[in-house]
Amino acid sequence: MKARGIARPISTVVMPAAALLLLVGCMSTQTKDPRGFDVAPLFGMIYGYDNQPVPGVEITVDGKAGPESDLMGRFVFPDLERGAHSIVATKQCYETISVPLKFLNQTQVLYLQMYSQSQLLDLAEKRIQAREWARARDLLSRAASVDPQDPACRFVRAILDFKTGRIDDAVSGLRSLLDSGVAEPAVYLFLADIYQDRLHEPAQAAALLEQYLERKGSAEIERRLRGLTHGD
Repeated sequence: MKARGIARPISTVVMPAAALLLLVGCMSTQTKDPRGFDVAPLFGMIYGYDNQPVPGVEITVDGKAGPESDLMGRFVFPDLERGAHSIVATKQCYETISVPLKFLNQTQVLYLQMYSQSQLLDLAEKRIQAREWARARDLLSRAASVDPQDPACRFVRAILDFKTGRIDDAVSGLRSLLDSGVAEPAVYLFLADIYQDRLHEPAQAAALLEQYLERKGSAEIERRLRGLTHGD
């Protein structure tokens, strides 16, 4: 994903809850003309969506290894040439951030905001609850860019498909989870609900409830299963 630049004094910077933010701030400097340079340091900070610093982020500039953010999320390029650059920030379990940067002023400060996959999924679930389908789908796509095979990501996508009436896609996604060895009780129960209430296939629902009970005991589910199989 790409960032956008905004020119404003650093004293007025307020980090919003966005995927990425590139700010240009004014800092005190001994240089009379901050634009008159060939090489200068560029300082920056990386925050999570909750505005907490993100340490251990590896940063490259123009494809070359650069600094790593410290415990406070800070980093510095000590000798960056004036002009256009490509900044990429990566960390395991986080989405990758790609920033086009024009370094034209020694007082520039680079602020990045990046999300972990779990944070993206939490936000997607909130958007689903709010029935903001397009926003939820965008967040899920970003989460999938971190690890498309992550079971939690695939499960939340099935929820979104179900909520938006894409029943076949939801069933396919949940079946794919089971086929890949993800035998979580919640997957069996979700599928059973779909087969019983939407597809009206009680035999399929009963088989899934049996598999659910093999993994997690529940008197309520036992009563439900008896109702499907014996008409109780």
